[in-house]
Amino acid sequence: MAIRFSKSAAILALGVTFLVTPALLHSTSLFAINSAFAKKNGNGNGNGNGNGNGNGNGNAAGTANSSSTSENSSPAKTEKVGKSAKVASTEKKAKTNIASKLGALNAAHASATALANASPNSRVGRIAAYRDANAASVTAAADAATAATTAATAQADAVTAAGIAATAAADAAIAAGALQTAQDNLALDPTNTALQDAVTQALADAAIADAKVVSTAAESAAAAAVAATAAADAAAAVAAAAAAEAAAVAALEAAANKPVDGEVRAAVDALLLGK
Repeated sequence: MAIRFSKSAAILALGVTFLVTPALLHSTSLFAINSAFAKKNGNGNGNGNGNGNGNGNGNAAGTANSSSTSENSSPAKTEKVGKSAKVASTEKKAKTNIASKLGALNAAHASATALANASPNSRVGRIAAYRDANAASVTAAADAATAATTAATAQADAVTAAGIAATAAADAAIAAGALQTAQDNLALDPTNTALQDAVTQALADAAIADAKVVSTAAESAAAAAVAATAAADAAAAVAAAAAAEAAAVAALEAAANKPVDGEVRAAVDALLLGK
């Protein structure tokens, strides 16, 4: 994470360029453990009543019952039930594994009330401290991202202003050259009214160009100052976000009494969500 600021000068213009590289400090991921097991059972029941007038009811009902029985015992359904059982078993195993990894941090299952009233030195109290530190880290990371965006915008504005000032300086140099040429021509023919008018016009053009150089240089300097301030603010925000993240990690490890990995942290965050 680095924020660099450097000054560059153009002819009669002040410009500032700097580069802000925002850091991706923290990302809060939510880990949810869900288990779902669905069974579908279809039962077809038919009653066959055969009467002497041969209306065929017995055959129709028998066919329906046979079809339903065939569906219920089909290899496809057996395979589907087997897959569902396998998924349920896998999810149960994953849930058991993460619970094992959490260890003392399973105390994060505590209710919001318990977290609010827990002693600071208790396990639940330390987990509550992590919850607050993590929220502060998320906020600080968002603030740093906003500050980096502001700094980048200010940088672009400063570069644009410096470019305008440089163009104005170049135009002023051209106007000064045109004035010199007009004056040289008039020196060769002092009574030539056309040349006199050309000198007068060149003088006016040069004055306008010089005034623009002054104004655009001032605007460039102001934009550079804004960019410098924004860069400093972004640097401070990035440092604050890094410190907040370090504090959150330290709080979680204090609650766990051991180092934790991203999976454990995500699981704890999921348990604390909304509390």
